[in-house]
Amino acid sequence: MDQKVANLEGKLIVSCQALPEEPLHSSFIMGRMALAAKIGGACGIRANTKEDIREIQSQVDLPVIGIVKRDYADSEVYITPTMKEIEELMEVEPEIIAMDATISKRPGNKTLEEFFHEVKERYPDQLWMADCSTVEEALHADELGFDFIGTTMVGYTEQSKGSKIEADDFAILREIVAKAKHKVIAEGNINTPEKAKHVIELGAYSVVVGSIITRPQLIRDHLLSNGTKMTDESVNEDHRMKTYVSLDIGGTAIKYGLISDSAEIIFKGSTKTEAEKGGPEILKKVIGIVEDLLTRTQDTVSGICISTAGMVDTKEGSIFMRLR
Repeated sequence: MDQKVANLEGKLIVSCQALPEEPLHSSFIMGRMALAAKIGGACGIRANTKEDIREIQSQVDLPVIGIVKRDYADSEVYITPTMKEIEELMEVEPEIIAMDATISKRPGNKTLEEFFHEVKERYPDQLWMADCSTVEEALHADELGFDFIGTTMVGYTEQSKGSKIEADDFAILREIVAKAKHKVIAEGNINTPEKAKHVIELGAYSVVVGSIITRPQLIRDHLLSNGTKMTDESVNEDHRMKTYVSLDIGGTAIKYGLISDSAEIIFKGSTKTEAEKGGPEILKKVIGIVEDLLTRTQDTVSGICISTAGMVDTKEGSIFMRLR
C-alpha cells in the first residue's frame, strides 16, 4: 500500500466538495479548501470530479479519495456509477476511488458484482472504496474485495431510511468493523469532534468529515440539530434558509429531496413507484416520503413541489389526463 494511504490510519480525511448549485462551487475554492484542511491537520481529502481533484493535487500532497457524482435516469446510484466516471478519475489518478456499493438500482441494471469485476480487471492496481448504507452491503463489498469499506450512505438509501450512524453507540459501524476483513472508513454525519474521535476508538481505520467543515451554508442547521438555541439576533433573517420538499412522481420511480431556496440539494433519494398497486397506495407512499423528509430538516418547509406525468386538477388534487 502507498505510504501516503498507510498514513491515513487513525487520521482525519476532509471531504472538500461543492455541487454546481452550492455557493462554494469552484475547483479553485476546493483546492484552497484542501490546503486549509491540511494546515488544520487533515491527512487525506475526499473530492468530486477530476477538475477539483487536479486542483487539489496542485495544492496539497495528501492522498485523495476520488469520486464523480452524476445522475442517470434509470439509476438510484449517483456516486461513480459507471465506467465513464472511473475513466475520468483515472485521468488524475487519485490514490483511492470510491463508488456506491449499495443494492440500489444501477445504470443499465448492472449489478455491483459485474461493475466491480470490470473496473478491477481494467485497473488492477487501483485502490477501491465501497460506499455502503447497511451492514449487509458492507459485508458484501468486503467479500467482493474492496480495499476500504465506508459507511458513507447510511440513512441515505431506501433500504437504510431512518438509520443513523451514531445510533446505539455506532452499532452499524461496530458490527462492520467486527466482521469485515478489509479496512473500514467511518463516514456520513460524523459532525462533531467527539464523534470523529469515538469512531477511531471503535476501530475505524480513518474518519471522513465533510459538511460541518466545508459547507458553511449548513452551519445553522447543524447548530439547531445539536440543541443550540438560535435567537433572532443570532441568525440574519435576510439569510435564513428556506427549504422545499421536491417530488418527481414517475411511472417507474419516485425521486424526492429537500432543496434550499438557493437551489442547493440538501438531501435526495428515490424509490420504486409500484404503479401496479394503484393510486391510493402511491399516495400513501408519497405521504410517507414527505413525512420522512420533514424529519430531515430543522427549517420550516416553505412549500412542496410535485411534478408528475399528467395534467392535474388542482381543486380535486387528481390527474385527469395522462401524458404518454
